[in-house]
Amino acid sequence: IVQRNKRFNTIRTRMMLSLFAITVLGFGVVLFTVSHVVEDYFFNQRISEVRAQMQQWVDSLQGPFLQKDGKTLYQLSSQYVQQDKGHILLVDERGVVQTDTAVGASVSWVGQTIADKEVQDVLWGGESFSTGRRQYPLAVEEEESNWFNRYWPPKGWTMYYVDAIEDGTGQTVGALFYAASISDVMDHVNDIRFQIALAMVLVLAAMMVAS
Repeated sequence: IVQRNKRFNTIRTRMMLSLFAITVLGFGVVLFTVSHVVEDYFFNQRISEVRAQMQQWVDSLQGPFLQKDGKTLYQLSSQYVQQDKGHILLVDERGVVQTDTAVGASVSWVGQTIADKEVQDVLWGGESFSTGRRQYPLAVEEEESNWFNRYWPPKGWTMYYVDAIEDGTGQTVGALFYAASISDVMDHVNDIRFQIALAMVLVLAAMMVAS
């Protein structure tokens, strides 16, 4: 009888562990899928908000761009990005930067070639516009640095939006490259991820207690 009880307990334990493993794996898949769906939703929502604005900017910059009026291009572009602290680059059909609104930056992009995928999609891929997002490390002040920041440095997020600049015949002759921070969007997404993960942990804990 003792041997039978031990055998039963062993089988039961294995079944419980298997059930927990399957549940954890399922929760992990759900968390990964839902978080990416939420991330794409909020990102596309932000894109839809700025797209109409980008179209207006392109329309106003088209004339000076075709006339190669660098002074007017710079004044208009700088005026546009003052509101949201974004960054505008105007590139020609070869991808070479003609205007850069980053005043006082240590490196100017004027004269350099932009090889980002979004620019290639618009200039040579036949797309009217292209979007993307990138993650980058945030600078941390020395007095605020700690062991956690050294191993897991804080990250920020930037949105890229590239819109085609066309001539009178509809041919793409350049592009407007717009970059702006979307860290607020990603912080909101991370909060949702945390809430989902916390709910899953509570469900697992309840399962363990019930078992």
